[in-house]
Amino acid sequence: MLSVQNLGLHHSVNYLFQNVNFTIKNDDQIGLVGKHGAGKSTLLKMLTDEINFYEASIVQEGTDPIGFLNQELDLVTG
Repeated sequence: MLSVQNLGLHHSVNYLFQNVNFTIKNDDQIGLVGKHGAGKSTLLKMLTDEINFYEASIVQEGTDPIGFLNQELDLVTG
């Protein structure tokens, strides 16, 4: 289970997220949708510690890692 309380991220003086709260249970299947630039990838990066957040309480029960596929892939040619 993943529980997020009071998640907030701001750039300059504007918040991208403020007071976001949610819980994802072990058997939940979720989809994250929103318009371009709404912060979907940023939210996922915050949950995987790729972006340091300014405010939040994130509690993860169990040892299952959080992961996602980036929308932009690094291609290696050879």
